[in-house]
Amino acid sequence: MADSPDGTDSVAESVDDNQLTIRIPNPKHYMARQSQWKGRRGKPRCDHCRLNNLKGAAHLQSLRLGQRQGLQVYSIAYASASGNSAMRPLSPEEPQDIPAGAQASPTAADRGMIAGPSGSHVFESELRTEPQIRQYMPPNTPPVRDGSTPMNEDGDSGYQQGPDGQFTLGMIVTTPHIDPWTHGSFAPLPDAIIHALRTVNAIEMPSRHQFDEALGRFVAGLSAELRETATFTVESYSEVARAVSEGTVADLPPKLKMWATCHHARAGSRKSYLILLPRDAFYNMNPADEEKLRANFIVQTDGEPNGESDRSPEGGNHSLESVAVFERVPVQTQIYDILVFTHRNHGVAPTMLFEARRIGVATITWPMVEMFIRLCPLCKMRAKGGVRHSMADEDIVAYRPIAPTPSR
Repeated sequence: MADSPDGTDSVAESVDDNQLTIRIPNPKHYMARQSQWKGRRGKPRCDHCRLNNLKGAAHLQSLRLGQRQGLQVYSIAYASASGNSAMRPLSPEEPQDIPAGAQASPTAADRGMIAGPSGSHVFESELRTEPQIRQYMPPNTPPVRDGSTPMNEDGDSGYQQGPDGQFTLGMIVTTPHIDPWTHGSFAPLPDAIIHALRTVNAIEMPSRHQFDEALGRFVAGLSAELRETATFTVESYSEVARAVSEGTVADLPPKLKMWATCHHARAGSRKSYLILLPRDAFYNMNPADEEKLRANFIVQTDGEPNGESDRSPEGGNHSLESVAVFERVPVQTQIYDILVFTHRNHGVAPTMLFEARRIGVATITWPMVEMFIRLCPLCKMRAKGGVRHSMADEDIVAYRPIAPTPSR
């Protein structure tokens, strides 16, 4: 179409231009309308405050507005001031005449619900427009008091009151440790082993139940000649220890009698059951010197005061020599504690056997050590990752006992 000479558009073109026009709303007017519903600090305002352009006082902060599309607003402050049990519905156009000094009912706020027009309960948290942060307090928590009010601290409670009057609950993270097996009728392991077990992380070691089951299957698979003396249960250990202490080894069963006679079993305590075996290098030791060293070992085990048996006629101390001469036989339930001690650095089988001999423990064999290493979770991870544990990393000092000079 050619342009008109006066430069004006036709009627059809003007209609098309009006249809293509896009009206963009003014954001200032939109924000102004929105600001009328919220006052100071973003709190919703009632109709009275909105029409009179009031910021809203502290006692009006309990007013909560719902959705503006056809929902009615309920005033908690008005209901508490008038004493009515039911909330009076207020329309957005109706002004609220709230008496001065009216405050929200604490009971209604604590219950967290208000009554609706249909008799149903509407939770107050659904009508709130701002996030609510509540501090979780465990049951039986002592009440929080003002800082000016003295409070007697209870020794049984795990809470501490800070300067601001708030109670703080501390979290104690402990590492699981190994509890050694103890029994009143049997001698415990040496103190050095027990203290070392307290520092071992139980997560890095096999569980006691898991190892005991594996050891039980291993012993059950042995021949009848070895099954009775490979490990000693509580019953068999007490039987042998009582016979050795009372000198009635001949009354034992044939296999136990042969074992006690061949290994020169000795009693290591007067108060509890403990079997001692002389090391291989001291089988032919003078009986008098052996008895002196055994008496000194008994004193150390029972915790008796040092007497004349602690020292030789020349005045030399036999405390170290007695440990170097004898080895103690553990109960079957004590084998786990001994293997944990020898495997505390996660060494290889020869290192564990050497450590067991160094601390003076007998009857620890190669199959037991290999079984423990296969069950160790940390060693399994190292084996999968291809990490080899060198012998130089072991913190083990070679202990070579000096044989005492036999007296003539």
